[in-house]
Amino acid sequence: MNQLSIDIGGTKIRVVIYSGNFRILKQKLYRTEDFFKQHKPGELDLLLKSVSQAFGSNFDKVGISINCSLHKNRIIYSSLLGGKVNINLNNLSERYINFKKFNSDNDVVSMAKAELLLGYGKKYKNFLYVNLGTGIRFAAVENGRVIQGKNNTAGEISQNEIWVEELKKYIKTDDLISGKGFSLLGLFLQKKKTNAREAFAKNNKELISLFVKYLSKLLTSATYFYNPEIIIIGGSITLSSSKWLK
Repeated sequence: MNQLSIDIGGTKIRVVIYSGNFRILKQKLYRTEDFFKQHKPGELDLLLKSVSQAFGSNFDKVGISINCSLHKNRIIYSSLLGGKVNINLNNLSERYINFKKFNSDNDVVSMAKAELLLGYGKKYKNFLYVNLGTGIRFAAVENGRVIQGKNNTAGEISQNEIWVEELKKYIKTDDLISGKGFSLLGLFLQKKKTNAREAFAKNNKELISLFVKYLSKLLTSATYFYNPEIIIIGGSITLSSSKWLK
């Protein structure tokens, strides 16, 4: 029987149906903002209902990765859902989808696990996975296992603050070293709205250089704490890596 995969990120949602040998049978990409407009828990219901209507409701396995803090299939915090919540994702999914096996995890942790199985992690069993997308998150892997902490929240660095000399103020990591960071930097330094895609497309060297500067500082600090063999960087910003990764 087929398998359903739902990846819920800060910018986009990808839904894929796989065959038993992981051949893609059907997929669709949604904008996250089309579902999560008011950041309320009920919007997750709307997404799952829409997926079941578009893809069917009977699957052998269902896997959901989501941009949130999640422990034992239970979402405990999600900015998409308005903050602190207590939602059993398994039980919620059962309202709309029939399945034999269910699995859920944080989206970046899922990426790190995929690296272990299919990517660089097959060679390097101790690494730091860094997701650079709408926001930023770490996932540390030690001896082939993801370090997840008490409530699976290890790697949540987004709320840490960094002193930004150019702005003379502290800025949250998530608001600086991320896709949305370019918007903040553009407003502060160039008095105009921008975004990561525009900054890279126009080769906005001032904003790109600041992004690289503080990303480098953060990764340097992270190597002291985690002592990885390798740092693996993923996320949508890597699509423009030729502009900043040298």
